[in-house]
Amino acid sequence: MERTNVPTLELELALASDLARKAGDAILAVRAEAIASSSLKADDSPVTVADLAADAVIRGGLAATGDAIVTEETWRDGSIGRHQRAWFVDPIDGTSDFVRGSRDYVVQIGLCVDGVPALGVVYQPETGLLWRGVVADRRCERVEASVALPRTVAGRALPPRPRIAISVAHPSAVGDFVVQEFGGVSVWRGSVGLKVALVVDDEADAYVTASPRIKLWDTCAPAAVLLAAGGAVTTLAGSPLSYEGPVAHAGGVCMWTLAARDGLSSRIDEAVRRFRGRMFD
Repeated sequence: MERTNVPTLELELALASDLARKAGDAILAVRAEAIASSSLKADDSPVTVADLAADAVIRGGLAATGDAIVTEETWRDGSIGRHQRAWFVDPIDGTSDFVRGSRDYVVQIGLCVDGVPALGVVYQPETGLLWRGVVADRRCERVEASVALPRTVAGRALPPRPRIAISVAHPSAVGDFVVQEFGGVSVWRGSVGLKVALVVDDEADAYVTASPRIKLWDTCAPAAVLLAAGGAVTTLAGSPLSYEGPVAHAGGVCMWTLAARDGLSSRIDEAVRRFRGRMFD
């Protein structure tokens, strides 16, 4: 695929959007079978034939790019090397929710350029909703019924009761602390991608987790979408997320509006100190 910077990213955003929808179709085609025959991987996380079917669709579609491709279902190395361009793919983000029959799962495809999220697509097969963004353009969209609706979190104020997205399957001690400390509101949702979509859609102000189970493929696409909307993505300590090295975000993950970052970050530091030694979900 020819490299022409922004025009290329537009083509690749279209490619990722198309592949996400095709992967969603593959998931829905085997949904009943997948739920009935799920199994556990070595790390005790669930996997189904739907995960594998979606993974095959996406890998096949990205092969022509010639870029590195890192997917949850095929990556076997202990860490990610340094790549100028690398796709991070979660064919089903929220497999545990999918297996329970919930619609809170998504297909995620993100591209990192020089180790930094450049574009991302988050697609919910059950509703047909798609969130996508190109970071360099600061352009984020929610697409429904083929209509692209612009999204931005820039200039959004932090409400008196901050809305914190919390995992349905893996509640976080740090997230609970933030909610309680600020008299906030917990917004429960499965899938990292859907929790970040809550922030983009002004239904939440932040997603905070200290879980050591959050991997690079869980966050790349949602991070790109939120950054494109004018939000912020950091570790619990406020550092940028790394997409080289270990596959897990050992420092936790915060995805938030700028107002939430500015208003809550000091309390996050306090939570890290208080819960040090038991920072897991």
